[in-house]
Amino acid sequence: MKMDAGTVREIFRYDNGKLFWLKPKKKSFIGQEAGFLANTGYWRIKIFGKQYKRSRLVWLYHKREWPKYQIDHKNRIKTDDRIENLRDVTNQVNCSNKGVRIDNKLGVKGVYLKGGRFYTAKNGKHIGVFSNIEEASIAYMSM
Repeated sequence: MKMDAGTVREIFRYDNGKLFWLKPKKKSFIGQEAGFLANTGYWRIKIFGKQYKRSRLVWLYHKREWPKYQIDHKNRIKTDDRIENLRDVTNQVNCSNKGVRIDNKLGVKGVYLKGGRFYTAKNGKHIGVFSNIEEASIAYMSM
């Protein structure tokens, strides 16, 4: 069976980022939250023998079409599938929506220290060299 917006709306009820069964399945019942939390941190739902990320099904439910690219969670919480938290973006945009890297000693996204100067780059493009961390951070955020 082809998964489209009509099918999703027949099978599920949406409420605050979650999907609930409208039709019973073998191990599920009407009104039960659909899916499971996968080891990737994303909520997944199995329908007709195929697994889908819940975020993609929520997008289809609301927008009535599959996302063209990747679903990005604006607040970076993988399980927060409220439609207002989702956006359809390219891989490059999705990759830029990350927090400060764990190995970032400065604690400022996009800025690193080398030879007493603060360097910044975004999406693989050099932005500039700065004498203080505040200027470097402002330059990064303005790009």
